[in-house]
Amino acid sequence: MTKYALPHLQKTRGNIVCAGSEAGFNGLAQNTPYGGTKGWMHSFVKGVAVEQAKYGVRANCYCPGAIDTAWTHKETGPMNAQMEQMLIEATPMARRGTPEEIANVCAFLASDEASYVTGALWLADGGVTIAKGSVGQQTPQELRQPPQGELRLEHAREGLENKKTQTIS
Repeated sequence: MTKYALPHLQKTRGNIVCAGSEAGFNGLAQNTPYGGTKGWMHSFVKGVAVEQAKYGVRANCYCPGAIDTAWTHKETGPMNAQMEQMLIEATPMARRGTPEEIANVCAFLASDEASYVTGALWLADGGVTIAKGSVGQQTPQELRQPPQGELRLEHAREGLENKKTQTIS
């Protein structure tokens, strides 16, 4: 898709925002191919950023951790109870991120406010990448809640509604 979008992006000085993951940095136990494909995406975006800078095209990659979607819940995604608990405990913020928090990162990367940002792997993972162990257990309960106020959270649980998906590698 990038190949076919580039002529238009070069004319308009547009930019590319791709989806990576903290799993592209750390790997992902019980789903190794997922982490591998995200690692590939990280390298791809860096290459595109270098190649396209001379045409005024920026390329960046947002790298979320566990986000509050159907995928990260044992009832609606491939997680079992142990995986779901480990996911939260491995996150220093001791919670899943919201889709809206990730949308804000994407909006920034796509905006003119990020005009000097290219080739970036923008971590939005609650600190998972820098953590060493189950540090989420140290976070008090009152700090484990997603932000309230101006963030719109009505889409936080959209995704695989009423379906159980299993991914086994």
